[in-house]
Amino acid sequence: MLDYRELFFAAVSRDAGVLGNLPREMSRELFGNADFMKERVAHNGLALQYAGPLCDDYDTAKAAITNNGLALQWVSERLQVGYDIMITAVRITPMALQWADDELRSAQEFVCDVVGLDGNALQFASDELRGDLAVVRTAIRNNGEAIRYASDDMRADENIAMEAIRKSAAALRWVSPVLLADRGFALRAVLRSFMSMQWVPDRVRDRAFVLEAVGRNGLALTGAAEMKAIRAIVAAAVAQRGFLALRYASPELRADTRMIMLALRQMGRI
Repeated sequence: MLDYRELFFAAVSRDAGVLGNLPREMSRELFGNADFMKERVAHNGLALQYAGPLCDDYDTAKAAITNNGLALQWVSERLQVGYDIMITAVRITPMALQWADDELRSAQEFVCDVVGLDGNALQFASDELRGDLAVVRTAIRNNGEAIRYASDDMRADENIAMEAIRKSAAALRWVSPVLLADRGFALRAVLRSFMSMQWVPDRVRDRAFVLEAVGRNGLALTGAAEMKAIRAIVAAAVAQRGFLALRYASPELRADTRMIMLALRQMGRI
């Protein structure tokens, strides 16, 4: 073996892509050495893509997906048939679900376990399971924004949407357009998570909407940048949350004596 072997050992352990950029002569020597490739795969599973016939070797494939489940995409079809390799890969790296077969992506109990580890894996579940209440609920409890991968019916379910928003305010941008167009729902969403104000559509987030929202939770002012200089809206926010809301106002209103007095009054200092 050439004496550059250990140098590439360290490089490939950090980035399997190094193997794909080797000079032809060097790559033939390294790729053709089964012991070398098995060692590399054990340290970086993604190196399996360069392992050639070893993709059909059980021990090599198992070592690769145990290191990184995404290596499943290069495992031979023969080894995937028994599901041992496939299930192990997905449990280790949930996003490897994209390379599982249709049967596994349609197995409710298994997919529930997977999206519970990484809600974003919901995007690779079967169409049926992306509309399954238990699966979707498990996914959004892990990551609220996973609602973006749920079926249209699930994204239009207010209970599901609110649960997702509770987990992540940004989930509001992925709910059904029908829900987003409903001012009552949008207000309830902002009151559930004030940070979601920034994702309320402009056609809904008018002055009256923002005024009502900040009057019930002054911190919602943080998501209404275009209205931070409107005195009536800032006053309503400050009256509700004092200095915590005032810090989101425009520089002019933060320095306004009447606003400061209103904040002090909210704190019970005057």
